[in-house]
Amino acid sequence: MNILHLAHSNHIGGASRYAVRVHQALLASEHQTTLISSSYAKGIAESFPIFIRKNWVRNFFIPKITQTLDSKILNLEKEKLKKFKSPNLFGAVSAKDINKSNFDVVNLHWINGGTISLKTVRKIEKPIVWHVLDQWPMAGAQHYMDSQSLYRMNNNYSKESRSILDSGLDFDRICWNLKIKVHPRISAYIAISSWVKQMLLKNPYVNPEKIIVINPPVDTTSFFPENKSKAKIKLGIDPDNFVIGYAGATSFRKGWDEVSELLIKPIKFKRKVSWLFFGGASKPSKTINNNQKIYYFGQIRDDDKLRNLYSAMDLLVFPSKVEALGLIAQEAMTCGTPIITYRETGTATIVKDGINGMTISSFQNNLRDSIFELTCDDEKLQIWSKNAAKYAKDNWSYSSVVQNYLKLYKSLTK
Repeated sequence: MNILHLAHSNHIGGASRYAVRVHQALLASEHQTTLISSSYAKGIAESFPIFIRKNWVRNFFIPKITQTLDSKILNLEKEKLKKFKSPNLFGAVSAKDINKSNFDVVNLHWINGGTISLKTVRKIEKPIVWHVLDQWPMAGAQHYMDSQSLYRMNNNYSKESRSILDSGLDFDRICWNLKIKVHPRISAYIAISSWVKQMLLKNPYVNPEKIIVINPPVDTTSFFPENKSKAKIKLGIDPDNFVIGYAGATSFRKGWDEVSELLIKPIKFKRKVSWLFFGGASKPSKTINNNQKIYYFGQIRDDDKLRNLYSAMDLLVFPSKVEALGLIAQEAMTCGTPIITYRETGTATIVKDGINGMTISSFQNNLRDSIFELTCDDEKLQIWSKNAAKYAKDNWSYSSVVQNYLKLYKSLTK
């Protein structure tokens, strides 16, 4: 069995890491698998850039052109509140090339950014598996839906359901109508969490029988618990300090507004606390007050460094308001780091409250009090740490997850 994985990138962002890990898990089990991406970097076995005939000029320029076109065309829509959207009207991948290939199954991952157009997806004649990493596959053009988007979806993205504040081309409606014709071509949807499955079920054009929930794999040979004191010392942090971590973007969806509020109006801890930031988080000042020091490490892509950072944390704050699952949450738990997160999100499907972390309501405004409470209970956190690492190893190791993918692929090629 030969699997084609199609993703926008093999090296940028959490979505690319998901695609790469599924691909690597299959390679590790000695199965035929190829990862094709429009934003490509060397270094991953059996991973290649989009191949457009035997012409290196086309191979180099076409993906860049389609990405630019698919982004710039959004300027024809005038929205009062800008949202993260992908129209997928342009794409570098050819259905003709896929149909002529010897691949048995096509696994779509995050396919935006000019990778493949929705019209092209319709023309693929092989079984298609869609790895659903956010809400884009079940929505219009948005990647994460708000109440207005849900209202529009419930009204079939009719012209009348559009906000009177918006004008120009309606890409949500255009994209929705294209996807209506794509969904019958999908053989299976892999929802990365039960939360994603529930979102998929809201779309009347998605066949519920085609949805399967599989948490993405994590490379447990790269991510595992290090000695916490040694991990802190390696980063220049006092091993006696309680370390609270945050990793991710500075967006409202990721909950950065709540984290920054904790820095502006510091919690009065009963012990010395250090804050550890990396990823897309903005660089805060070095100190909040005498008891709280801040360490900032910027963008990190090296797994050994990431393992060190996660292992140094006593607690990861993961306050996303909308989240499909959370790559950072998975990696942190694999390194034995307990997480506090909101129970209304996909992350809460892996963080078991009171067992390997804490889930709280995003509506009760008790993040501050919950963090304070946990800094006073080392014994509880140590138990959660062991449970988090065990849960991750049992459920997300390559050998554990790959069988679920193989079972699905085989069922589609009978």
